[in-house]
Amino acid sequence: MYEGKKIGMIIPAAGIGSRMGSSTKKQFLSIGGKAILRRTLEHLVEDSICDEVVLVVGLEEVDSLLDVVKNQWQITKDLKIISGGSNRQESVKKGLNALQTVDFVFVHDGVRPFAKKEWLPKMMACMEATFGIKGLSVGKPVSDTLKEITTGEIVLKTLKRDILWSVQTPQLFLYMDLLEAHLNAEKTNYCGTDDASLIEREGGKVKLLYFGDENIKITTPFDLIVAEAILNRKSDL
Repeated sequence: MYEGKKIGMIIPAAGIGSRMGSSTKKQFLSIGGKAILRRTLEHLVEDSICDEVVLVVGLEEVDSLLDVVKNQWQITKDLKIISGGSNRQESVKKGLNALQTVDFVFVHDGVRPFAKKEWLPKMMACMEATFGIKGLSVGKPVSDTLKEITTGEIVLKTLKRDILWSVQTPQLFLYMDLLEAHLNAEKTNYCGTDDASLIEREGGKVKLLYFGDENIKITTPFDLIVAEAILNRKSDL
């Protein structure tokens, strides 16, 4: 609960993680002795402002994961665990339908284990204080030079780096706005790369917030190395 508003969170974690090249789904791989998804729940959900949390996983994991979360991972926050869809967008929509009565909803990737629950009230405060926006997303300015290319990988032009950000999660929306955006996307068979893009498609403005460089998404074996380095750095502080 945040200032009388009911808050929901959807954590899509149903992906197979083909780029990881592992027989174990990436959300269940270990960093620092704990599953990635466990760290996500510990850092972002436990003792947070969220009233309802929906964890979206593979169909084969629904029955077993609740026991794992409660008894092995010792997450005390009440979770609803449901099966996902054929892609991330469908999984988030199923999560929206599984929420009961919330005013706002966060969406966060299950494989971003370094997001912090302290960000959530800051995002809520910014959402309510910034006139005219329909969403918020964590992100960060790009540091590499970016180039637009042809399908043959020939450079068309160099993009202006100072106006480009890479977008992350958590993302925050009014529940009804995000549900309507998903329903409209479904009607037209549109698939966005994130939930903010669905809001933007409806004409809504989305604001970006920077919370540092550690909010990585673990997708490849190299990301696991970076994640371990982040954990080691924290233990040395």
